[in-house]
Amino acid sequence: MKKNLVFLLLVLSIQTYGTNAQQLFDLKANTLSPIEIMVSNYGHQFYNQGTSSSGFYYPRGSQNQYIYGGGLWFGAKKRVNGELQKLVTIGYNPNSGRSWMTPGNTEDGVKTKDEDFPKFAIERSTDYNNDGTKKGGGVPWSLWKTNDGNAFTGQYVADVSKRNSAVYPKGVSFYSNEMFHSRYKDTDISRFENKAQGFPFGLQYDERIYTWNSGFLSSVVVVQNTITNSSKDTLFDCVIGQLLDPDIGIGLTTAGRNDNGRYFNDNNIEGFYLWTSLGNSEAGKGFQYLGITLLETPSVNLQDPMRILKVAEYAFPISEQIGLSSSILYPIVEDPLTSERRYDFISRGNKIDSMLNTDLKTMLSTGTFTMLPGQTLRFAYCLALAAPVGNAEADGTMENAKGIRELLRKTRDFYYNGFITGVDEDNWGSIADKHIFPNPANNWVEVRSEDNNESVMSVYLYDILGNKYQIQYTSNNGSIRFSVQNIPSGYYSIVINNTKKGTLHVIK
Repeated sequence: MKKNLVFLLLVLSIQTYGTNAQQLFDLKANTLSPIEIMVSNYGHQFYNQGTSSSGFYYPRGSQNQYIYGGGLWFGAKKRVNGELQKLVTIGYNPNSGRSWMTPGNTEDGVKTKDEDFPKFAIERSTDYNNDGTKKGGGVPWSLWKTNDGNAFTGQYVADVSKRNSAVYPKGVSFYSNEMFHSRYKDTDISRFENKAQGFPFGLQYDERIYTWNSGFLSSVVVVQNTITNSSKDTLFDCVIGQLLDPDIGIGLTTAGRNDNGRYFNDNNIEGFYLWTSLGNSEAGKGFQYLGITLLETPSVNLQDPMRILKVAEYAFPISEQIGLSSSILYPIVEDPLTSERRYDFISRGNKIDSMLNTDLKTMLSTGTFTMLPGQTLRFAYCLALAAPVGNAEADGTMENAKGIRELLRKTRDFYYNGFITGVDEDNWGSIADKHIFPNPANNWVEVRSEDNNESVMSVYLYDILGNKYQIQYTSNNGSIRFSVQNIPSGYYSIVINNTKKGTLHVIK
């Protein structure tokens, strides 16, 4: 049987609620990761609507909660009666706990019919077979591969009859041990709490949440969204904000009263790390730092005065993205309550250093861009948990929080370099002066170098979960050859230690 070794850079119950028995609004729990989360199909992130409680616990089965809820805010200036109106549509309101989103596709109308529930229910990858069919029968998985490039890709297939490998021979799009997929939209203004003139935008959200059960990624959750402007309106000065409502403590009775947050910027990665002050029975319970950073933001041509969105199926290089503009820590009393104030809030452009010992909220928001009708953007962030360094309890110091900052950086590197899928078998891939052939591989691999003066000292393979395999190889003029017959099928990074360049990570 042919293997699929592709080389790349290293780096519970189900609860639903609804208006009737169809339960269009879906809620599911993950089952594998040490982090226990709730996932919805209507804009809420990590909020248990069924019990109006936290949807983010660690470790699994404990009462140690970290997040009460969260969601995306999308702001833009839209032309209404000849004037630009500041509008913000929200996936989570920290005052009410409500989302303005509804499951489904924009082309199916303003509202989604309850009988469409099987099509728009949350997809959890562990409920499906590797060929995309659902275990026990049902609607097939909806994301299918259309290219061999960057991961975090996969085309949504609306036509259920085409969800198969005969139509998409590159296969189903799975990228973690347990992945969730849902689609929702902002078209139903009956769900809006502020019905300002100009709503709705007509946005289509496609959300994918990734979790892992081992390796450093087992304490990481990655959330990736594509957002499509399905309207006929150009949206100006758009900005995306990720709102988080952290409540770190033992259940709802003690959490949220004594949370702390600090902004950081290390090696061009920035975000927040959060911790509890103790005092409400948290001491000795093993609470960790909670960290958050944006992994991917929209891209524009910086020389374009209109800052029109650049569109691609994959992530643009970080240098071409608009990046983080505002990082805001704030108490609930400062939460803006009108659309115009919400827009000014998430586009304010400043970065708050810290907020201590209070019920705080966090907002990480992007710079501005223009979104034309039909355009689709990409946006991603990650949450991570890491133990304090050198102290049993978190104290908020930079040294004590070193572990969480390092884990966020490692996750970002993995996001861009560790999820690369295969290339055609008869193609060569290269980075710098290195070439790998064949790729994918079955029995053996050769890494050829254009520099004949290199002396290789060791070779390792890493899988996407960080498992390490030391390789026995033969070397000739700087190039190496080794067998992969005893290596499990999967996606791998080759790490070569040599005398000229130290450690070289080879992308394939």
